[in-house]
Amino acid sequence: MDLNSAMHAAQYGGKVRDDATMAPDWTVRFVSSEGLFYYFDPEGKRAHKIKFSDAQRASFQWRIVP
Repeated sequence: MDLNSAMHAAQYGGKVRDDATMAPDWTVRFVSSEGLFYYFDPEGKRAHKIKFSDAQRASFQWRIVP
């Protein structure tokens, strides 16, 4: 899926990742109380907010993870 689809999925509770640009087991999630997207580490802890890169925008390797 593309970045827009991934962002939409995350806004509705999905955990998404881009295998082409992200470290293994990290995910992107939407924190609705802040209205921002954050990286979450493999332990499920919030790491830092996201500034999407051109590589992430161009990638179609986004997917929803369990």
